[in-house]
Amino acid sequence: MKKTIVSALIPVLMSISSAFATVMIDPIDPVSDNGAQIEPINPDATDPNSSINLYKSGSTSQTSLTVSPGSVFSLDVYATFTGYTGRGLSYWLQVPTALASHISITSESYFTWTDPSQAGGLTPFNTTTGADSGFTTENRDLGATSQQDFTTNPPTYTQDKPAGTYKVSTLGFSLDPSTPAGTYTIMTTLGGGAGKDSELSDTTDTHHLVSEATFTLTVVPEPTTLSLLGLGGLGSVGLTMLRARRKG
Repeated sequence: MKKTIVSALIPVLMSISSAFATVMIDPIDPVSDNGAQIEPINPDATDPNSSINLYKSGSTSQTSLTVSPGSVFSLDVYATFTGYTGRGLSYWLQVPTALASHISITSESYFTWTDPSQAGGLTPFNTTTGADSGFTTENRDLGATSQQDFTTNPPTYTQDKPAGTYKVSTLGFSLDPSTPAGTYTIMTTLGGGAGKDSELSDTTDTHHLVSEATFTLTVVPEPTTLSLLGLGGLGSVGLTMLRARRKG
């Protein structure tokens, strides 16, 4: 009797074992496995230990500026990172489309890492590739990497930096005289898979995607017209008072 029961249970146990084996072999197949799924690591996740920041030139805290149409200004770019040795960065900037045709990058000076990714002069904002919705980006990698010493074999990187905060560049900008008044945001890009990921790189060639850095630019027309109107009105009042005195 006991042998009969055991014999009857063997196929059942084998069936259960087979079912569990299937789950273990193919744990992420949504068709054959209704259990917990294993989520892949998101390759587009930003690194909370890495950042790029934009400041008014000469400041390490001011993230806004008021300018007038036709003016020039500059921004300092800083990189901050922990947990690795930095070797360089790549980044692009984007601006609201309403501002894009009125602003250009006119110059760039490099610090910390001084081998430019894409050196260039006048850089317009003229493409939406890699830009957020409603924004337009420029088409030149503004970053740089460590210089190398080619007298050694193999060549060695001479500007690798330990964790910290470093000024990496100063960017010069110009606005044309027809720039419309308003408040605009200058931002680094996230790329969106378009090859414009703003990121830091380390000595193991690992790329650390950073969140968008923002800088607020307010464009206010010069008060020239208002000043002239004010002076004209003041002159008119003075002339009226002078005539009144003469009549008296």
